[in-house]
Amino acid sequence: MGPQPGIALMKAINARDWERAEQIAADLRWAGESLRGVLTSPEVFASYNIQVERLRMEASGYCEPGPIRPPYNCTPADIEEASRECGRRYATLREKYAAVTA
Repeated sequence: MGPQPGIALMKAINARDWERAEQIAADLRWAGESLRGVLTSPEVFASYNIQVERLRMEASGYCEPGPIRPPYNCTPADIEEASRECGRRYATLREKYAAVTA
């Protein structure tokens, strides 16, 4: 959903700025927090990972992934909303770390 947070994290690690690296890692954990139920259940993850990624990309504004096609067009509403929330959060991180990667 955009390389900016990952690049910022790599730069912090390379600079041995562990405090900054931990802050970025905490931001990334926060962004993915809404998907904890999906990511911690192998069965749920296997069933919906394609839908989750598409919804996250769309909600983050990083790209337009296009329409979802069968058989991946059925997603429970709670997983859809969790995916969109993750994408919205990631968009804020992309903006937050844009200057670091410029």
